[in-house]
Amino acid sequence: MGNRLILWGFIFLVSLTSASISYGLNNSRIETELEFKTTDIGDIATNIKNSTHLLEDWALEVNQTNYNLLCLGETHKDDFRHFYGEVIKLIDFQSMALEIKQNEFEQLLKDWEEAKPLYLLNATFDPIARALDSKDDPVKLFAVEVTQAQNKYSLDEQLETGKREHSRDGFIAKNIVESFSEGEKMVAL
Repeated sequence: MGNRLILWGFIFLVSLTSASISYGLNNSRIETELEFKTTDIGDIATNIKNSTHLLEDWALEVNQTNYNLLCLGETHKDDFRHFYGEVIKLIDFQSMALEIKQNEFEQLLKDWEEAKPLYLLNATFDPIARALDSKDDPVKLFAVEVTQAQNKYSLDEQLETGKREHSRDGFIAKNIVESFSEGEKMVAL
């Protein structure tokens, strides 16, 4: 039937968790709270079902938009990388920003060229690499981790002013923007 992308599935878990938490509060509230949650579960299940889309359908919708940057907020685990590999196969984009330092990026590219196992932030990068290799047009890759010069600037700034105005995430966002080319679609991991 294909891969499924489940949106808002956590609502169901939160609802069940709140029902079990309510159980310990007081006896008069237990029945009402659990009764409400039991009837609410049907509504939640319906909402989850209505928010579930085939991955292929979701990707088609994404490809039909005029997005410039699609950020796949990533958890650095192997199973997520396998899922993102499937996502990457289906969406159209010309460049990808990776949260990796320049020297590690160069090593990743070298290992990729030599067909060695690939890792990014302690999780496999192989499914993503295979997905990128399967694309008709090559995808430009960029390392967008904070540079040594940016770290030095931030430390100097802290020494001079007693605070840091520029965060790590701010520098990464700046690096993504600087690697972006007008008219292209970019994915950031």
